[in-house]
Amino acid sequence: MIIPHITYCQTSWTQTCKTTLKPTETVYKQALKVLDKRSNRHHHHCDILAKYDLLNWENLVKFADARLVFKILNCLAPT
Repeated sequence: MIIPHITYCQTSWTQTCKTTLKPTETVYKQALKVLDKRSNRHHHHCDILAKYDLLNWENLVKFADARLVFKILNCLAPT
């Protein structure tokens, strides 16, 4: 339920520098830990990504960009 809020208009702001997106990436990692009901300090988010077969932040950004390009090339993007 939180992922759509974090990734809203992601393709618009993914071209900014990494330091600007760092807080959003941190919230994403915290949301993963909440999903798995783990404390923020003791567990690494990579274990949770593998457990639920989810994308890490960088791959999530790449996937969103690839999906947008696909929609544009196939005339499926909103006008």
